[in-house]
Amino acid sequence: MRKKLSCQEVDRRYKRLRQVFRKKIKQHGFCRKNLFDLFESVSVGIFQVDLAGRIVFFNQEASRITGYSREDIAHHHFRKLLCLDDLSEGFRLFYQAVQGNYSKSILLRVLKKNRASSIVEISAAPFYLEGKLQGGLAFMKDVSERKRLEDANRKRVETFIRFNNELDAWQDQVLALKKEVNNLLLQIGKPGKYSLDDK
Repeated sequence: MRKKLSCQEVDRRYKRLRQVFRKKIKQHGFCRKNLFDLFESVSVGIFQVDLAGRIVFFNQEASRITGYSREDIAHHHFRKLLCLDDLSEGFRLFYQAVQGNYSKSILLRVLKKNRASSIVEISAAPFYLEGKLQGGLAFMKDVSERKRLEDANRKRVETFIRFNNELDAWQDQVLALKKEVNNLLLQIGKPGKYSLDDK
């Protein structure tokens, strides 16, 4: 049988537990504040989603990339950020993250608040707090300009290759024309005009 506690002992234990609890909350709040201060200072878009996929944290860089303020996007599902064609990839990344499978970063099209889209490189990881899985933490970087330059460079290379192939064909045609002119000149008794040893 348990010993019955006096009112004073119950009160004393309650006060002690309350002090410990307040101290833990203060420590937890301090650590959390330091973590979120760090997230605000980096030049990478960072957002946290809970296990249901709702956004619970959105840093300033994520706001800049997407055009959504924290207030606009808070408690909305992350699918609001993705273009329709990239939803399945976004969900796959989310499920891999919460299951602890660290995938490589992937490229997704983000739908901005103004309905324009941009390409982001995004990776995700599980987010634990006090040993319990809270959801996923996603890191995104706007690579629209880089992709635009890569596409432009790819088009330039394709144009150069096509032009080079056309140039080879033109050189063959020029050689055939030179031969034809030389043959015509020889037929009328004149010497050939072009040296065909160039090629």
